[in-house]
Formats: sequence, C-alpha cells, structure tokens
Amino acid sequence: MSVRGLLFRLYVALVLVFLLAPVVVIILFSFNRDRSLTFPIRGLTGHWYGAAFHNDTVIAALENSLTIGGVMIGVVALLGTPAAWAIARHRFPGRAGLLATIVAPLAMPGLFIGVALLTFFVAIGIGLSLRTVVVAHVIYTLGFYVLVASSRFAGLDAAYDEAARTLGASKLQSLRLVIWPLVRPALLAALALCLALSLDEFVMTFYVIGPENTLPIFIFSAVRQTVSPQINAVATVLLVASWLAVAGAALVARGLGRRRRVGSLVEVVR
Repeated sequence: MSVRGLLFRLYVALVLVFLLAPVVVIILFSFNRDRSLTFPIRGLTGHWYGAAFHNDTVIAALENSLTIGGVMIGVVALLGTPAAWAIARHRFPGRAGLLATIVAPLAMPGLFIGVALLTFFVAIGIGLSLRTVVVAHVIYTLGFYVLVASSRFAGLDAAYDEAARTLGASKLQSLRLVIWPLVRPALLAALALCLALSLDEFVMTFYVIGPENTLPIFIFSAVRQTVSPQINAVATVLLVASWLAVAGAALVARGLGRRRRVGSLVEVVR
C-alpha cells in the first residue's frame, strides 16, 4: 500500500472516531451500573432501561413522538406523492415555483421555521399542541420526500405504461400493476427517512409543542437538571429508533428493488 493510501485510510479512521466516539460513550454509559458518568465503569446493567420504561413521562413522550411521526408520514405521502408526480411528469406554469416552495424549508434554519410557525399560530389563535408539531414536521420533511419521489418518477420509462394500456389495462390498473411496483421502494424509503428525521427533530418542535413532550424535548429538559444513565438509556433508544428507520429504508429499497419490476402483462390484461 502506498503512503498516500495509508494516510487517506488513517484520515478516514480519525474522522469516524471523531464522529462516533460521542455516540459510543452515550450507549456505554446507558449500561453503567453506577449513577456517575465517569470512567472507569465498574459494572454493566440494563437497569436504567427498565427504569426509563417504567417512567410514565418517558412513555408519554415516546407515544407522542410515534404519534407525530405516524401522522406526519401519512400527510407527507398524501400531499407529496401527487406533487412529486406533477413536478416530475408534467410541465405547467409555476412548476419551478412549486418545487422551490416545497424544498425551501430544507435550506432554512430550524430556529427560523420554528419561530415563524410559532408567530403564525399565535397570530391566528391556534393553541400549541401535537397538531401544531405535526404541521411543523410536515413542512420540514415534505421537501425530502418530494425530492426523492420526483427523482424516481422522472426516471420512469413511459413505455411500460404505454404497453400496459395497449394490452387493455385501464389507467388505474396501469398505476396499480405497473407504476406502483416501480416506484414503491423509493417512496417507502423516503417515508422511512422522513420518520427518522421526525423522531430526532428538536428545534422546531421546541417552539410549537406547547405543554406536551416528545423524546428529544424530554431529554433536553432532563439534562438541564442532571445527566444520569437513565437519560443515556432514553437517548440510546431514540438513536436506535432513528437508525432502524434509516436501515429499514435501505432494506426496503434493496429488497423490493430486486423483485420483478413490472407486474405480469397477463395480470394487466386481467
């Protein structure tokens, strides 16, 4: 191996250590037997996970996070799919403006969006609750979904749909048996990514949630008082949930992508 290659590998290793070391420390101390968060660790235990999930506040925050994420991906799918299809497959006045409006929140700081939404909700007399958090998360994640979905829609070969229609399939049959199997992996992966982003979102949520809690809000509130292995356990659960969402997106994209891309033309005729 050349010196240049060795130096590059060393550089990559140092970057990975720098990025992953804090994560490893959080996970490690979540199993610490003592309440102190100092080395050396004198024993390992899973007690703190049990304590966290017997904490009503933690359970309520987890339920809120999952509820917000579930409602959010439903709304994003309903709003984003037709918008992505229109942007990718049609040319109409205002198309560029529509795309720019949808993806604009991706380029804005979460602080700005959170304050703007808080001001808007107060101005029109809407009380802060989980509903306002769903609105904020939809605004935040919709751009990610539309970018992925529109990219996949733009790559569709129109010949598949034309062949199905030529063989007697209706437009609905063509969408269900031809188009949907082609775009399904990308759309499901995009929704899983949106769920991961929602579970981790703190800044915008902090401004629009009102008296409720999500897991990131609970962790922030708890560490302002003290840092204990129980908080590390909750943070680890949130981290693993986000990783699972991203890993699920990758597996869905890979697994479904290997399946037969187009339904049988016999099924289309039927």
